[in-house]
Amino acid sequence: SQAVLVGVVPAAMGGTTGASYAFEDTVPADGEWWYWLADVDTSGVETVHAPPVRASVGLPVYRLWLPMVARAE
Repeated sequence: SQAVLVGVVPAAMGGTTGASYAFEDTVPADGEWWYWLADVDTSGVETVHAPPVRASVGLPVYRLWLPMVARAE
């Protein structure tokens, strides 16, 4: 219900062996983002491809253990 169009990649015309497509998104904030692919054919018919893809964006959490050095008295 909150989905928005984030990009359009035009068709690579003229080939008979297929084409490769890529789209790089810059998300506005850390969190969980969902993407799905839809294509529109030359007749204007849209096909949504499933399943959607989930991307978790954010800095990884690292746990660092340091040795403790104590002086014996």
